[in-house]
Amino acid sequence: MVLKLATRLAALRRPGGDESLWRSLTELEAEGFRTIQAIQTAFGVVDYVVAGPTGLFAVQAKGWEGRFRPRDGKLLSGKLDADPLVVQVRKAAAEIEHLVVRAGVETWAEAVIVATRARVHQRRFEVRHVTVLQADGLQEFFRHRTPRLTYQDVIRAASAVIRGDAVDTVRALDPDEPF
Repeated sequence: MVLKLATRLAALRRPGGDESLWRSLTELEAEGFRTIQAIQTAFGVVDYVVAGPTGLFAVQAKGWEGRFRPRDGKLLSGKLDADPLVVQVRKAAAEIEHLVVRAGVETWAEAVIVATRARVHQRRFEVRHVTVLQADGLQEFFRHRTPRLTYQDVIRAASAVIRGDAVDTVRALDPDEPF
């Protein structure tokens, strides 16, 4: 358990994979978003989990070449069937959501696939409840949504994901109350 937590904490501090995507995500911290990198689930590693005022997101980054597009309710990368990726990120998002709900945050996790090199049909689309978008549209995707989590919920959700377990109590500090 200690090694697992140390690995997760180290992932918070260092960029991996696509450094520009990591930078883009960490720029959102000033707006109350928290990004956790490389979270192991029963369905594989989720590249990033983002908790912020506008929700909870399981983000899978793909540096594939070509073009992502929907076809007959499935995801294609070029002419190849990329639908197993849709299934994986949806299941991983459900697992992350379960962790966060157990920690007392009533929300849902949205599954997101981010293309770091490939083009995306119409820059963004949804296939089977998974949003697929280009990396340069990710900040806008997070920012322009209806807020649904408080600051305490964001911290509680991020903590639950880092720990991989449940309940954490977060309360605002009272400036008149001694530490």
